[in-house]
Amino acid sequence: MGDKATEKKERIVAAFMELVKEFGIEKITLVDIARKCGITKSGIYYYFNSKEDVILAGMDLVAVKIAELIARELEKCKSPTDKLKAYLNLRMRMFKHDERLVPKFFQNMSSSVISEMQKFVFSSPLLVDSMIKIHNEEKNFIADLLSKILNPALPKDKLEEKAAILLNFMVGYFHMAKKTEDMMDEYKKKINVDFYMDDKTLPDVVEFLVNGVIGKN
Repeated sequence: MGDKATEKKERIVAAFMELVKEFGIEKITLVDIARKCGITKSGIYYYFNSKEDVILAGMDLVAVKIAELIARELEKCKSPTDKLKAYLNLRMRMFKHDERLVPKFFQNMSSSVISEMQKFVFSSPLLVDSMIKIHNEEKNFIADLLSKILNPALPKDKLEEKAAILLNFMVGYFHMAKKTEDMMDEYKKKINVDFYMDDKTLPDVVEFLVNGVIGKN
């Protein structure tokens, strides 16, 4: 049942995201999602009781994919510093919604859709608690890597402070990337240049970030 249940949840989450992109999150209901999936009302309520539950399922699906990708990537690294750089590079590509790394249902989201989703998430205590948990887990993971890099090791609060700096930069990068993508076609037309964002500059950005964080105790 596990695999079939996961597949069904993925279908429901994918249908939900398609509707969100088309109509906005406030206007759709679980019945709309069920109709999009071709399942009954009772069928969708078997898995989910609210749109918040669907979002949580989507977050879980993404978290599993991220964990698998990160584990494979970090296995290739020999040192904690290399692991930190690889982790930041991968996560920033994910924040940019790299189609090679992010599930299809989370791709092609405009900044306006993302903004509306964020408002919905931050209005839900259930989703806010989940976001805080995810944020703290990622911060602790980065702080643990930093504890293996810095010599002498810093107190826990200082490690978490440095980890938070890296996390905040990644989130800022994500918002900048989405807004840039949304403006890019029109921008190209106005200035007649081929300007775009890709992975080519990320290693240099990551190098700069890591050196700044570990070099300033």
